[in-house]
Amino acid sequence: MSENFRIFIKDEGGDLYLKPVGDFDDEAAWEIIRALGKMYDGKGNVIIDTEKLENVRILGCGTFRFQFYLCGVPCDRLFFKGENGYFIAPRGSRVLHSSPPRPCGCDGNCDMCRYVPEKKIA
Repeated sequence: MSENFRIFIKDEGGDLYLKPVGDFDDEAAWEIIRALGKMYDGKGNVIIDTEKLENVRILGCGTFRFQFYLCGVPCDRLFFKGENGYFIAPRGSRVLHSSPPRPCGCDGNCDMCRYVPEKKIA
């Protein structure tokens, strides 16, 4: 595992929460896949918070998207929080994304804004 990468994992209410921190490269992708393979019990959802990822590398994203199936988690049970999730998420998973502050000052629900709190990766 990279010196600049850690995964914090907790099981809460049957769902598995992962918070990877540091550089996201090929090694980091494999670490998450291995951790999910060991920790996922076939029940609940998996939520990966990408907010603390830095230096998100193309190779790491590709490795995760195309090798994710090895961990045994169904894609429809996989959720990502944060904008980095759009780069990492395999087909069939979901990215939960809160919008940044709007210039108009609203919470994203006014007529001038297009707010999409959840995007499903096709």
